[in-house]
Amino acid sequence: MSGLTIGIDTSTGATSVGLFSDQVELVRTDQPSQGERPAHAGLTLGFAGDLLTEAGYAWSDVSSIAVGVGPGSFTGLRVGIATAIGLGKGASIEPVGVSSLQALVFGAASKERDVIGVIDARRGEVYVALLRPDGTYGQEFVYSETDLLELVKTSDNPLVVGDGAVLLRESLEVLACEVLPSDDPRNCVSGLELARLTSTAGCEARPLLPSYLRSADAVPMAR
Repeated sequence: MSGLTIGIDTSTGATSVGLFSDQVELVRTDQPSQGERPAHAGLTLGFAGDLLTEAGYAWSDVSSIAVGVGPGSFTGLRVGIATAIGLGKGASIEPVGVSSLQALVFGAASKERDVIGVIDARRGEVYVALLRPDGTYGQEFVYSETDLLELVKTSDNPLVVGDGAVLLRESLEVLACEVLPSDDPRNCVSGLELARLTSTAGCEARPLLPSYLRSADAVPMAR
């Protein structure tokens, strides 16, 4: 059996934890209702423990930990990364950072069409990445709605996924591209996909630091 990997993502309002090996594929995801606050801190450890129990494993069986490092929510990313680091110290494992956007698009990958991942970045912007049918993963961007629509126009019948896609559904569907139903699990960054990408070396490891793709709202004043 390949090593047992736990994947954690808290980059959006959703909390998702997955467990992956060549014999196990389990995921637990909580997607808050509109207006409901995320519960990352209260759910992440419990989800991980529940999945291990369901699969018949203990923490000592875990060989690697993957965590989504964004782009996404400032607070959410800090919770996920801190949790992964804490678990890693307890198990003597160095967690691996994975792009949340990459996990999002690979979770909806298609051999017939482009997949565009869109995560709400607030302030009228979205985080965007494109996955080609041949598996080529492009650069990650912070886009305005106009920029996103221009990207969609240049793609061939794309599937657009993520909470940002749901938010901009009306504008996107005018361009005759497919946007998944709001409750489709492929709109959430999956902890299982993070674990899978790490276990299969399907992604580049990233530093255990939040990736925001833009400057924070508050920065120190120069003296």
